Amino acid sequence: MTQSLYLIFYFFTILLTGYAIVSLILNGKTRSFFETISLTMLLGAGAISVIFFWLSLFGFKPTRIIISFVFVAAIGSLLFLKRSKKLALFSLPSKIEKNEILVFSICGLILFCFFCIIVIDALMMPLYDVDAYALWCFKAKAIYFEGLIEGGLFYQLPLSYSHLNYPLLVPFLISGVYASIGGPDDMLGKIVFPFVCLGGMMFIFSSLRWRLTRAPAFLLTVLFFTMPAFIRWCSAGIADMPLTIFYAASVFYLVKYLTEEQFEDLVLSIFMTFFCAFVKNEGMAIAGLNIMVLVTFNLFPHFSMRKFKTAIIYTIALALLLTPWFIWSNGIPRTHENYPLRIMEFMHVENLRRLWQIFTIFTDNMLNFKRWGFLWVILPVAGILNFKMIRRKHVLAMWALLVLQIVAYVFVFIISPWTPDFLAKMALERILLHVTPAVIYLIAFYMGEHRDAKEEVVER
Repeated sequence: MTQSLYLIFYFFTILLTGYAIVSLILNGKTRSFFETISLTMLLGAGAISVIFFWLSLFGFKPTRIIISFVFVAAIGSLLFLKRSKKLALFSLPSKIEKNEILVFSICGLILFCFFCIIVIDALMMPLYDVDAYALWCFKAKAIYFEGLIEGGLFYQLPLSYSHLNYPLLVPFLISGVYASIGGPDDMLGKIVFPFVCLGGMMFIFSSLRWRLTRAPAFLLTVLFFTMPAFIRWCSAGIADMPLTIFYAASVFYLVKYLTEEQFEDLVLSIFMTFFCAFVKNEGMAIAGLNIMVLVTFNLFPHFSMRKFKTAIIYTIALALLLTPWFIWSNGIPRTHENYPLRIMEFMHVENLRRLWQIFTIFTDNMLNFKRWGFLWVILPVAGILNFKMIRRKHVLAMWALLVLQIVAYVFVFIISPWTPDFLAKMALERILLHVTPAVIYLIAFYMGEHRDAKEEVVER
């Protein structure tokens, strides 16, 4: 009973922390109900892991006292924001129309069943994935028992299964569960994944509403979260699902800022991109690509000092947020999978000969309907039917983000010490999962063409 209360207290602290950050960013502005709630959950999950990490640098490992400290700080921040009338506000959903009831009922039931599967998988299944057991949850245990002390697990190469220097957002989030219940519990530690997934479901729906009405937004949300590939990895205990959700938020707010130039969207993209980089090494590449796309689409073809300053703010903010991690991880031993040191091997003829094999492997996986449904087929069809929409900035920017990330993963396959077939069996489905938010957004943008046209007529 006591353990359950402390666990509830931990998640309540996450929500309070997230709401405080949302309020600071939005500065009293109103967003939709689902967007506000989902941001509260996602920002809270990412922020509490970062807070644990920063405190661990000073020798404070996650404990119930540390969680209580964060709780008090969040309450104090919210009281100050309330007095300043800067708490984040949200608008309630409008009344459901009669013609939407059937669609909403079916989609809601499907998503409910999906979420039940995720919860059951997380809380009743053991750690069946080797990465979950030997990488993510093992590091969470090390954090719980010894923190980040010099000479601990992260400095012991013989104790490494792989990637001692992997970012630690997920292990710190899990270690908070361990601290709450008073000890490691492999299955209960996975409860953080349904939490992030639920926040992700609400976020995907709310972000799709930027270009779609409720019914098609709901349908695309169902399409995204019921992909067998997503269900397979959602609560397995690995970091790919959180990375996918944070990636979705980072690129959505980046593209939204490029279109509407609301500063709070830029700040939200910065935080979500930072969380991507703090989840996995792939997130570091995502951060670089996001900066590249922002600079390109923000400064060209119409340069201005204001836009130039915005690009500088985005880049410097990410660099400052990541600096503590770079400083600490610099002393961590590297394994044979140290890809930055293998970049010079890109031009080797033997590696370049892999390109056709890699292309075939990627294509075959994308067209596997048993894993992805029709996701990778709908996009090119929608793009061909609405080809002229490529001229719109939000469509072109999202295409750039999608293509650049796929190219980055192809590059990794070229320089990898593993053969393409072996690497594909280990990781291809998971790395393709990372880019699926960009795919679903592009489908939504193409589906939203008629809505865009109506809005333009109204504006005229």
